[in-house]
Amino acid sequence: MNWHDVLLWFGPAFAWVALWTQFATIRFFDKNESLFKDLVGSGARDLALSSIESGKLIPALARLCDAAAATKAAKEAEELKLIPTEDVLTAVDFLGELADAEAAMSEMKMIKDLFPRLQQCASGLWKISLLHSFAIVLLPTAFLIQRGLAHWVLFLLAATVASGSFVWLLVQVVRYQQMRDSLLSALAANRTIA
Repeated sequence: MNWHDVLLWFGPAFAWVALWTQFATIRFFDKNESLFKDLVGSGARDLALSSIESGKLIPALARLCDAAAATKAAKEAEELKLIPTEDVLTAVDFLGELADAEAAMSEMKMIKDLFPRLQQCASGLWKISLLHSFAIVLLPTAFLIQRGLAHWVLFLLAATVASGSFVWLLVQVVRYQQMRDSLLSALAANRTIA
């Protein structure tokens, strides 16, 4: 294979790798640090968690306690000694307050869970992006090998890894954006402490 053929095969491959590295690999390599800086370092996550706790969870639990206390206050002193707390709670309609408290807890859990999932997704994206770049360089390398079994094995392996990693990356980028949007909307909805 002469230099013209090498440039013809490797030129587009290295151009793609350079663009891919700039727009995919480096971008997601930097996401872990920027996620931490933007969401944790700035205090946005802690502010949202505090807002949910003080504005939703504690009031729901307080209403539940108030309803139990009101039911207990309606009982006579002698009757209270004989009635266990479980019986007082069965007389109270606390399902609405309990549902509000559970909703607040699940919102807090979602915010706490999404951050490490985003970091894990960003970490996987840049690593698979690197694998994709390596596979793209292997494609023209397969043409440097004399035609035979090794040529076809290397070519098919590189083509499968390149196309599979590209499709996987597209799917994961969409998944990453959906998780990021969910987290940012939860943080924005709980921006101030009530």
